[in-house]
Amino acid sequence: MEVKERPFRSGKIHSSRITEISAWLSQLDVSTFLQRLRQACLSEATELLGDLILKEQFLTEMNSLKAYAEKLPLVLEKLEAPLLSEILNELETPLIRKALFGNFRVVQHARLVKILENIRPTKAAEVFLDMAVGIDLPKKAAKVLGDMAVAEASLVVGLMDNTAILRLFRELKRTAQVRIMEEVDTQKAFELCRLILGDGNEVRVSRLVNILNAMEKERRFALLSRFSPQVQQTLFRTERVPGSWDYINLKKAIARLSNMSSIEAAETLQMINPERQLEILKRLDSGVAAEILTILAWQQPPTVAALLEEMAERILIPNGESPAEIMYSDRAICIRERMGVSAPVSVKDTGPIFSRYPCRSGWGVRRSKNLGHGIKTVHIEETLKGKSGTKHILIDLLELDPTRCRLKCCRSIDEKDLVPVEQIEERFRDTGRDDPVGTKAVFRKLGLVRLSEVVKNTGAVAGINGGFYFDYGHYRDSQMIGLDLPGIPGLCYGDLVGWFVSDGIEYSPPVVNRTSLVVTRAGTIYIMKAFMTEIVLPNGNTLEWDEINTRKEENQTVLFNPGYGLIIDANTHCINIAISRNRVHRIVSGGETMIPITGFVLSLPVAQRGLLEGVKIGDRVEIKNDFPGELGEVEQAISCGPQLVRDGQMEVDFDFEDFGEKDSLRVPFSLTRSVDIFDAARSFVMLKEGKLHLGAVSGALFGSGPPTVSAGMTFGELAQLAMDLGAEQALALDGGGSSSIVARTPEGVKVLNVPTGGSDVPQGIERLINTYCLFFPETG
Repeated sequence: MEVKERPFRSGKIHSSRITEISAWLSQLDVSTFLQRLRQACLSEATELLGDLILKEQFLTEMNSLKAYAEKLPLVLEKLEAPLLSEILNELETPLIRKALFGNFRVVQHARLVKILENIRPTKAAEVFLDMAVGIDLPKKAAKVLGDMAVAEASLVVGLMDNTAILRLFRELKRTAQVRIMEEVDTQKAFELCRLILGDGNEVRVSRLVNILNAMEKERRFALLSRFSPQVQQTLFRTERVPGSWDYINLKKAIARLSNMSSIEAAETLQMINPERQLEILKRLDSGVAAEILTILAWQQPPTVAALLEEMAERILIPNGESPAEIMYSDRAICIRERMGVSAPVSVKDTGPIFSRYPCRSGWGVRRSKNLGHGIKTVHIEETLKGKSGTKHILIDLLELDPTRCRLKCCRSIDEKDLVPVEQIEERFRDTGRDDPVGTKAVFRKLGLVRLSEVVKNTGAVAGINGGFYFDYGHYRDSQMIGLDLPGIPGLCYGDLVGWFVSDGIEYSPPVVNRTSLVVTRAGTIYIMKAFMTEIVLPNGNTLEWDEINTRKEENQTVLFNPGYGLIIDANTHCINIAISRNRVHRIVSGGETMIPITGFVLSLPVAQRGLLEGVKIGDRVEIKNDFPGELGEVEQAISCGPQLVRDGQMEVDFDFEDFGEKDSLRVPFSLTRSVDIFDAARSFVMLKEGKLHLGAVSGALFGSGPPTVSAGMTFGELAQLAMDLGAEQALALDGGGSSSIVARTPEGVKVLNVPTGGSDVPQGIERLINTYCLFFPETG
């Protein structure tokens, strides 16, 4: 169904400049460019590389640089380290940050580490300081800093502002924190200790004690001696012997505590290090956390107050010319509301109550219409001040009363129609991504559909696009970055990613820890995370795991899902079982094992081989998850992500939801992973005051040119939109070309948003999709 484009009021775009630079970039031969850099003097080489960075940056800002069309990451990967370092040392810091961290095609992590080790420490310190601002950038910077050689990392840290160091330190692993603290000069280390300690609440004391205890004895006492006797006593008094719960996997700890009684959970929590308590409580269901803390508050009020204070995380967000310190996430608010006024705990005022991204949306020109069946449409025309200036956005919403309509999760490609990955090339033959006429016929033949057609043909009153699946775009991208697709166990075109249940039948388990839209048999709707907890083999044996996506220790069982990467290295002490679509696809003893992109691998100690006795390739397994049974039997479920709002507070956590970078190691099934950058069309669902709200933000197709209708949003802006609309829970669905929201109106079935289009269709026409949610009038 075609949708007329509405005028985009962004002013004149210099299309000739875009055309000129795009043509130059497409003709740029990387090998020839590298040779020019090697033969040029330093000033000329700096100008050449700087020019390439600026041109690609311009095309990115103009939405005219297609995925994997960048040449800069290839240059950074292949240019000799000494020469590259000399050139980067001459460039301005923002250009270096753009070159290393601002591309669609990701520069390999090991290469980033080497680059930042080799440039001047003062220049590296400037880059890290520049990246201490934002939501995702500090995490990326910390990952690189933590893997740098300790001597180089310590030099860089010694040159940085203490506040910026503390922001990155929060993201570092404990081993990296200790290595750096031991290597920097004693005065700098002491300053960091004082910053970590802050006002000395119990959580901060615990955090500092944990770092000090991991240090060499001589260094530890050198730092302790600089504190006052009173602080020293506090730190010594806090020392404790770690227990098993201090090391347990975070997801497993959350699952175990959630299944205990409140009293038992409170008793267990007291045995855990306060720093670890904080990490667990931040991710627990707020109602569960409130019950536990209410019990603890009568026994240890200062500890509970400290935990609540530390849940208020302040973060620097770019806002025009100067960054503004704002509250990004405050889990304490929703927990305190559920604890009640009787809990004897006093918490300091930590700042703003609600999260605020540097935009406020959902308050523009609004038009609404009641459609009957408890459905109302809302159209919003919004003007926002974004990172690159003013942008105009179209937002379309559907408000639904769940008591008057029924939700059904659907997919168009059934199990019998899935195409094994090795047959995809034959099905598509010479069809390319840029061949809209040819691909449309192929996609329809494979089973994909347009949402408006389904709504019209099924009698549904509304619909919205769904979650991720392995599609033709992923296939072509995977080929571009050299993935061995036929070698991936059980991979098929149309494979679902994450949890998917339709009419009570589970077609795909929650193999990644992502948020789902769930409907129980009683018709209650939830937006919450769900993850696998155990696997029951056909021989009756139950398999659990000790860790997730981490290096195997002896006698441990580890779960590896797509968030880890593509390959598990050979290990003669392990036996690996690869599972996809609830079936066993491979059993590998001691050898290298590929992880199913839509499944997982369980790696068992070889001594437990007997647990797999009688299990064969093709056997079906039962996969259980942690959706609370007391909430009811699951009738419909669809997983996507990231979560945008949890319990009324903004929450975007790619790491915890097992999203990976879009690079040569994995296919993450999302637009490029970043909270702060990349505008795109977005779809989302949210719960508010007992009603379900569907939303779509119109935007341009990645790399298709400046938006002519609506600029789209970043994930951070989308989360803020949901907050501003009053969401209690909110979840992002698949975006970009798949974003579509449809309603049955008195004038007929209409697409409410302006679709981005896709590889098969131009802008303004819906893309063919696999998964979607339909809404039918409740007849009961």
